[in-house]
Amino acid sequence: MRWMLPIFVTVLSATWCFAQGTVTFANNVMFHTPTEPGTDRLVRNVDGSLLVGTNFVAQLYYGADANSLRAVTAAPAHFKPPTTTQPGTWLGTTRMLEGVFPGQTVSMVVRVWDTDFGLTFDAAKAAGGAWGESAPFSYYINAVGPPASVFLMENFRGFTLVPEPSAALLLSVAVGSVLLLRLREKQCRPSRLEK
Repeated sequence: MRWMLPIFVTVLSATWCFAQGTVTFANNVMFHTPTEPGTDRLVRNVDGSLLVGTNFVAQLYYGADANSLRAVTAAPAHFKPPTTTQPGTWLGTTRMLEGVFPGQTVSMVVRVWDTDFGLTFDAAKAAGGAWGESAPFSYYINAVGPPASVFLMENFRGFTLVPEPSAALLLSVAVGSVLLLRLREKQCRPSRLEK
């Protein structure tokens, strides 16, 4: 019987060294806590419609706080096609959070972007594609074993994507700048009466 104690300690130590958290990375599940009035857990496009299209993806970022976020190692999750009965949701699955331990609380953010503009969030954002991110929210790391409902992102709230800059907007900025420069130039020239 004494020989079992060292084995138990070794297994427990190995489990502790390689600890990971688990989260159900989905916004189309049956949550237990309601959202505040006027909010939900859905993602909307720049025009306010619920987001659809497999070119859009969602990626989970986590860290000790909102300033130390890193992406999970799994690939981003795609949004559902336009024919879906659940618009505004991505194809959810379980994600592993490396380097965290049960009992810890981490900060999380969900980032969404259009992969037609880049394969990463930063690339798509720099290229002018539609993108967005949730407000930071907290997540408690549970030990493996409790019911699956404890792994839901209960504190996540939906958000709306930021529009890509349109050509018309950029053109109007350029025209406005030219007009402003001409007006300043006209004000700086001395009039004929002053000569």
